[in-house]
Amino acid sequence: MIEEFAKSGGTHLLLTGGEPLIRRDCADLLKCAKDNRLFTRILTNGLLVPQYLDILVATLSGIQVSLGSPEEESNDLIRGNGTYKRILQAIDLLVKTPIHVQVGITAMAQNWRAIENSRSEERRVGK
Repeated sequence: MIEEFAKSGGTHLLLTGGEPLIRRDCADLLKCAKDNRLFTRILTNGLLVPQYLDILVATLSGIQVSLGSPEEESNDLIRGNGTYKRILQAIDLLVKTPIHVQVGITAMAQNWRAIENSRSEERRVGK
């Protein structure tokens, strides 16, 4: 399907999920997209990034890593204990690569206060 997409003039491929890195054939899909000269991005929770970093660097143009919250406590309530630190470690790895990195947070009742706190802090320090 990726090859047909590229042959028909497609230029950009976005892999989302669930979690695209959990697919057994994700590396093959990414290689196929690269071989077909597609601008390829994925949306990921970041937890498998360290395991797949080499293939991501070799194939991706961009990546969006999802956080549950800008604060550890509310993130881990949403995503599970310890995930905040693991996601930040993944982001730290990714920003040292040529991949364009974005971080996304979905606003919801469980993280709204943390988002507001983060925005208030940005205004306070002039960001």
